Amino acid sequence: MGRPPPAAHAGHTSHPVAALSISRSAISHPFAVSRTRSRIRHSPFTCGTIHPGPRRRCIIETWLNKEIVYNGRIFTVEAGQAALTDGRVVRRERVCNDGGVAVVPLRGDSVLLIRQFRIAVGQLLLELPAGRREGDEDPARRAALELEEEVGCRAGKLDLLCTYYSSAGFANEQMHIYLATGLTAVPPRPEADEEIEVVPLRLEQVQAMLDAGQFADAKTIIGLRELLARPALWSARHE
Repeated sequence: MGRPPPAAHAGHTSHPVAALSISRSAISHPFAVSRTRSRIRHSPFTCGTIHPGPRRRCIIETWLNKEIVYNGRIFTVEAGQAALTDGRVVRRERVCNDGGVAVVPLRGDSVLLIRQFRIAVGQLLLELPAGRREGDEDPARRAALELEEEVGCRAGKLDLLCTYYSSAGFANEQMHIYLATGLTAVPPRPEADEEIEVVPLRLEQVQAMLDAGQFADAKTIIGLRELLARPALWSARHE
């Protein structure tokens, strides 16, 4: 018989599955897995293991001072000092704008996407129609306008699918994504510097492209996954 398993360290719970056998490779890599006699043996630091310890209080940051260091047409950049709950003072920067909207236009069993070149990433991207809010503009109103301007469709009904922060680590941009159904054609009104191609995709194509990782735009991935996850919102509205 082999040696008995080592005793658990004080303050740590033992693994709930089986006694652990630690190999040299398991020690060198915290997520290493070895197989002995068809049994999976985990390292003591398997991802998801809970190590009890003192509970930390919630840290809330408060601006002490900040100033605009860049003021552009689309966003501003603020920088300044913030105080933590424990009294420490740290430097913070954030990108600020009024947020934006995106629309999932559903016509029958097809989604109407747009293809346009994005110079920031140097690529043609397939995206949901979208746009920036202006001040405290109602996001549903902005979504309806963007749908008409970019796709040439008016929505009979708009349903909010989700609201999220694009990148909360450094920006305050909040996005609202709407499902648009009951579409009727209107003349498109793209902005003078926009070159947009409308691309209809059937729902099965959308699912296949999501599964294959063929969308690169975050709001588009989020909006399309929300659409497919909530068929009760649209399954009875197919024209």
